[in-house]
This record gives sequence, structure tokens and C-alpha cells, in this order.
Amino acid sequence: MKETGGGVQDSRFWGAHARRVLFPAPSPGNLTRWRISPAFVVHSARRRMLHARARALPRMQHAARRFGRRDGACPSKLCFLYVIIAALAMVDLTGCATTSSHQFTEPAGDWQMRNGQLLYRNAKTTLIGEVLVRYSKNGDFDLTFSKGAGVILLALRQDNSFAEIKGPLVRGGWSGQVEQAPQRLRSWLDLREKLIHALATASPSGGGQNRRVVHYAARTETFLFRF
Repeated sequence: MKETGGGVQDSRFWGAHARRVLFPAPSPGNLTRWRISPAFVVHSARRRMLHARARALPRMQHAARRFGRRDGACPSKLCFLYVIIAALAMVDLTGCATTSSHQFTEPAGDWQMRNGQLLYRNAKTTLIGEVLVRYSKNGDFDLTFSKGAGVILLALRQDNSFAEIKGPLVRGGWSGQVEQAPQRLRSWLDLREKLIHALATASPSGGGQNRRVVHYAARTETFLFRF
């Protein structure tokens, strides 16, 4: 028995000694041997996540039974929330489809075209750039405001009921029915009527009497066109 006990003790001693030799404690000299690989970190995190999910599943099933639902069904409050989210998503998709399905009339040879300069000012900034205005006898309207070599600040397409405006000057853009336009874009959408009325009796840009200046101010914004 003593020999057996001694043998057991010897095996424990040599096992501990072997671990110290093969796997020494971390020190400044062998610290690189103890670095943990990213794959091991990801594997450990995944195991912890699956373990937490397995522990939470019985609680979720208990909550479902508490609300009088079978396994796999959601409580009434959660179901109501899911219905609201789905309805909002459908409304958003419907709005996008309605807006994108509108077809604007493309500029044609019978459209009037005027180019010039625009000085635009609001409460925070003042910009001067090139402007191109095109419109048809049916009220279709197209305006492009640019700066420098092809840097478009704003592009506007508009007809009697719909409008599409985009560019960094309007923080991305918007499209939809004119009467539903955001307040911050109303001044730009008002330009259609103002410019078509002012340019209707003027001939294309030239000199003398053909030059046209259009000034429009609304809220905190000012527009000064020189054609």
C-alpha cells in the first residue's frame, strides 16, 4: 500500500513538474507564448452567447405560458409590438413605391432654357454659383445649381403635383407630392412659379433688355438670379 501511495505521489509530482516545464508561467521572457489567438476569443464568445441563449429560453417559454400562449407563440404585448413594426414598414415601402413610380417629363426641344448665376443666402451660409433653368409650356420645371467644375449643389425636378429635390445643399434630398413637402424645402419649391412667370416674357440670355434679374425672399432664405 505504501508503495502504491508513493507511486501515486511520485506520479503527481512528476505530472506537476512536467506541466511546469512544458507550460511555464508567463514572464517577460516567454510572454509571446501565452498570447491568445483571435480564433480562440471568437470561439469562446460564441460559446458564452449560446450558453446564455440556452439559459434564457426556459424563461421565455415560461413567459409565453404565463400569458396563455403555447410554446413558440409570443405574449400579447410583444405580438402587438411586432404588428406595429410590420405596419410601419409596409407604410414606408408603400410611400417609396408611390414616389418612385412618378414619371417626370424629360426636357425636350420645345422647352425654354436659361442659364445664369444664383446668389443664395440663408441664416448660416451664402453661396454663389451657376444655375441652369429649363421649363415647358405645361409647367414642367428643372433647376440645377452648381459650383465650380460640375459640383452640383442642388438638383430640382418639379411639375404641377410632384417634386424631386436632391443634393448636399438640402441634406440629401426628398421626393413626393408638393403639398406634402417639408417646411425647409418650401422656398425651393416656390421657385418654379416665380421663375416661370418672370422668364415667360424674356428672350434667351443676351444683352440689354434681354437680361433678367429675379429676386425672391421667403422666411430666412434669399434668392437672387441673374440671367
